[in-house]
Amino acid sequence: MLKRNVSEPSNSSWASPVNLVEKKDNTIRFCIDYRKLNQISTKDSYPIPRLDQCLDALAGNVWFSTMDLQSGFWQVPLEKSSKEKTAFRTKMGLFHFNVRPFGLTNSPATFERLMKQTLMDLQWEECLLFIDDLTYWSKRKRRKKQRLTM
Repeated sequence: MLKRNVSEPSNSSWASPVNLVEKKDNTIRFCIDYRKLNQISTKDSYPIPRLDQCLDALAGNVWFSTMDLQSGFWQVPLEKSSKEKTAFRTKMGLFHFNVRPFGLTNSPATFERLMKQTLMDLQWEECLLFIDDLTYWSKRKRRKKQRLTM
């Protein structure tokens, strides 16, 4: 995260603990416990699409292309005043994020709003956006029957 400028050393008075969690494939997931920060955060009520609306939008289509935006939240820079609140402690010291971290209560809503603004009128017409997953679709075109003449 330091090499990618996702985080940097911090002098913050805030600090959240880190948990290393083993995933099913035996790799390790780096998780920060932001529960206390989330409890005092003002909640963003920007809506995430409902599953039934997503399924309705896909109905009747045949061809689908999907994209997963890798580490999507890390594409959103944090305001300078917010960086110190994202501080986390490790045995290497104290660090904070330069970009929106996973685990903050408002990260999904903020990213959904950003992607909605980016895709503008395509949402529900040509593509489906669900946080960092995009699905594009099209209906199968029917060909006219051709008559064989000899």
